[in-house]
Amino acid sequence: MTDRRPIAVTVAALLALAMASCGGEPVAEAPGVGAVRAGSVAQLASCGDWRRGSVDERLATIEQVRNQVDPNDSPAVPTMSDQEAYDYFEGACAPEYAGSFRLYKLYGRGASFRSLVD
Repeated sequence: MTDRRPIAVTVAALLALAMASCGGEPVAEAPGVGAVRAGSVAQLASCGDWRRGSVDERLATIEQVRNQVDPNDSPAVPTMSDQEAYDYFEGACAPEYAGSFRLYKLYGRGASFRSLVD
């Protein structure tokens, strides 16, 4: 079975470029890393997926994970900025043994501890 992610990313980039040249807003964005479930990668994305993803896919994943952890954008739920989450995932996913760690669980724990230092 072939990996179709490079094809999907290329198609998404071409669609975005075509829409931008027409003066419209691009409708396609990076799909995120990992397998899609119920329209999102948030539940299944792992550190192994993170390491294989592009920067755009990683940023899309952070947004999807954040929306999964806090779907109503509540001020009571601790969150991380894109840069904080990116740096956190880079460090947490760096060890080889972390390949199966789920990103949404890491995000929840990281955001919780972040609120203690603010």
